[in-house]
Amino acid sequence: MKAIPKEFLNIEEPTDYFKGVGKEDLPTPRNILMFFRKTREKLQQNSVQNRSHHRFVLAFNVKTVGNVQINQLSHKFIPGQAMLIHPYQFHHFAQLESSELEWLFCTFDLEQGGLLESLRNGVVTVAPDTHNLVIELLRLWYTGQQGEYLQAALLRLLLSIKRDGQATATDLLPEVPDNLLRKINRLLSEMNGRTKLV
Repeated sequence: MKAIPKEFLNIEEPTDYFKGVGKEDLPTPRNILMFFRKTREKLQQNSVQNRSHHRFVLAFNVKTVGNVQINQLSHKFIPGQAMLIHPYQFHHFAQLESSELEWLFCTFDLEQGGLLESLRNGVVTVAPDTHNLVIELLRLWYTGQQGEYLQAALLRLLLSIKRDGQATATDLLPEVPDNLLRKINRLLSEMNGRTKLV
């Protein structure tokens, strides 16, 4: 085992040995499928057949700019971004800049989707460490690892994308002298799935 950085050796003793961190009841993604779409024809053909269904659809744009229509909203989808389409959301892909593309899809069931509500109706720019988690998930899928490892890796990836989305929402806030407004907007963004300016 590698040496632990010195600053971490100075963590404080717990004040209560029976009360820790982590109150969230984290849902587990199930029934996971992963696949690529590499041509305009294949992407649009399958999207017509599956425009609205009960599963979550996580999409990563690796190559080729396009547009994604989710319900009444249209989003430009560029390489380096991710998007989470929630169950029963109408979605359609259009205006691709090339007939050749690389879009990765991961679809799954999730009984309690409230944890991911902040990712509804938007795109997220993926941070480098999140990209590494995408590669790890692909590796597990490709090598046929046991399901629980895949489920844990997908949950970790979803939480990382959620963090990236919150960082993006914070960056879009206007410069204001009072940090309280920024904090309020961040909380509203987490609660409602979108940033609201006071």
